[in-house]
Amino acid sequence: MGQTSVLLSNRQKKVLHLLLIVITSVDGERCPESHPYAYKGGYYCCLTNREHFNAHKGRTCDGSVIELDSVCCAGHQYTLCPAPPCKNYQPEEETNGGGGYDRLTPGYVCSYV
Repeated sequence: MGQTSVLLSNRQKKVLHLLLIVITSVDGERCPESHPYAYKGGYYCCLTNREHFNAHKGRTCDGSVIELDSVCCAGHQYTLCPAPPCKNYQPEEETNGGGGYDRLTPGYVCSYV
């Protein structure tokens, strides 16, 4: 049996992309662990926490630490955010799933009720 190739229209590709976002969005609005750093308004996730360097794009692409308003990713090693807009990935134990110490707050503020 030979392989079957399927040609999709642009509209079908967009619908498929949206379905994949819904299916793969487990953590919701977080970059995946493989590319933990959100940039370009949270629509892309970068492998490293550094911008690529492109002198023509100014401070949002100057090789510094990547931020949400950055427009490029070091080495172009990025992926689309699974459910935009994304925030930086954080391991489950650091997102304070209920009770315990909130490791995101300076001084480890106790959040037990």
